Amino acid sequence: MTKPPTSNIPLPEAWRPTRERAPRRTTAKRRRRPSGPVTGAEFKVIRETLGLTTRWLADHLQRPERTVQRWDSGATPVPEWVREQMSQLQTLTAEHVRAGAAACTGRAPRIWTYRTDTEFRHHHPEVDWPASWHRAVVARIAEQVPELVIDFWVPKQQPPTSPSTEPPPARSRVRRARKP
Repeated sequence: MTKPPTSNIPLPEAWRPTRERAPRRTTAKRRRRPSGPVTGAEFKVIRETLGLTTRWLADHLQRPERTVQRWDSGATPVPEWVREQMSQLQTLTAEHVRAGAAACTGRAPRIWTYRTDTEFRHHHPEVDWPASWHRAVVARIAEQVPELVIDFWVPKQQPPTSPSTEPPPARSRVRRARKP
């Protein structure tokens, strides 16, 4: 078999062969995350975006806090199973943001957040997340609901007891025997 003769007639630009591949057609509607290793920078950005402390994440992943700090700095590689855990945390957080934004529609929307983990646990004892995560969720809700008013949650104060008209109980004094 012989090669067809080449001609000196220039081809139109659109007909010229290129080395680029045509884009792949996909039926998936959403973009998938890359499956490669997580870099330390990516891990830290995700962790901070979620509002998670290294201590909380270490407890959640059942690893020493120093290990999480090494992942943060990029000193040690982040395992694949941690990528999956972080992806689950991102999905769960996004669900909370969607639900919170939907609940904050209407006139004068208001939401409370917490200064400390103790306050957060006092109000939500069933939740194991840190208060910093809740503040990050509230910040993302505020991006979607511009008129949102954010306040700190304050525990209800016990009403002061009225002074009693009865005299205080008498204290009995016991004298100690002196040593000779």
